[in-house]
Amino acid sequence: MVEMAGEAGALLSTKQTAKFLGVSDASVRMLIRQGRIDCVRIGKRPWIRRDRIQDFLDSNTEKKCPAETQAPGSGFSKSGDASISSGLTAGAAASAARALLTANKLSKHSQNSSKPTSDPVARVIRLKSL
Repeated sequence: MVEMAGEAGALLSTKQTAKFLGVSDASVRMLIRQGRIDCVRIGKRPWIRRDRIQDFLDSNTEKKCPAETQAPGSGFSKSGDASISSGLTAGAAASAARALLTANKLSKHSQNSSKPTSDPVARVIRLKSL
């Protein structure tokens, strides 16, 4: 649980929360608007519960992915032991590279795109009124 020296209340202002997290008051307000930190509104002022700060910290803590991951063993395997995957295979890496090339090609403007062209402006011919 989050412990803050000198703060006895269960609810913290955005300024108190900002001071604890080491960010600006505006950053805390932005996190509230984005729904990343839950708050309690009393009147128009947002107040943050201490346990919601801990929830925010827990959900935004980055965990490093190990280079090798344990893959569960096959149900048909006699040993049933987990095997170790060493990451991307050459085929998967080649597939990822092809997908990236395709995405880059598609992101460029095609002939039928809405990209402005330098075609000459059409001449307007006025019709004679009867």
